Amino acid sequence: MRTHLKYQKNDQIRQIKSWIKKRIVTENLFNGKCIGCGEDKLPTLQFHHRDPEQKTYQKWSDLSKLIVRKIMKKIKDDSAVC
Repeated sequence: MRTHLKYQKNDQIRQIKSWIKKRIVTENLFNGKCIGCGEDKLPTLQFHHRDPEQKTYQKWSDLSKLIVRKIMKKIKDDSAVC
């Protein structure tokens, strides 16, 4: 029972860290909102590639394991938009 709670707590911490990183990245690169409609609710924000040929990652979960500086570099390098 305790082991299950420990894993559950670690998973929650990982999820919170991922959300914080996403907020930092969207704030720094896109003023915290969608460039098309201006939506600013974090769960709705996604990163899209202007040129699919430059795609080096598939989804946010691929990026969220990296540090914020590397996430922002990958997004810039891929010419992705929010």
